[in-house]
Amino acid sequence: MRINRPYSCTARILPCQLQHLEVFSPPGQLIGCVEQQWTPVKPTYLVKNGEGDILFWIRGPFITLSCFRDVQFSIVRPDGTAVGATCKRWQGLTHALFFAPVTDKFGVAFERDLRVEEKALLLAATLLMDYMYYDV
Repeated sequence: MRINRPYSCTARILPCQLQHLEVFSPPGQLIGCVEQQWTPVKPTYLVKNGEGDILFWIRGPFITLSCFRDVQFSIVRPDGTAVGATCKRWQGLTHALFFAPVTDKFGVAFERDLRVEEKALLLAATLLMDYMYYDV
């Protein structure tokens, strides 16, 4: 799996620098992409397949700061059925003060019957959210 994310700043307030991520399989075939949608309050992402069809919506909480709590982003299909979630785990105050710039703990859970390509796209979306909200 190869992930291609063009360089852009991560300003989350203005719609001028929305994030876009492409995922490729090893022979160089496009699996799909993850696109950030501009919303003034809650973060929202579209997960699309290689043909541009929407597979999933990922919606985050109002506050993405992971201080003293886990932060969960829900994954739903376009018809509204829940597929799973990705979560940034709170590991305690000591970890936040000394180790957070080095190690974080993320989890991604989804339905068992998803195709391998869909799982790869959700993993790439989790990496994008880690970069956008929790890497300094």
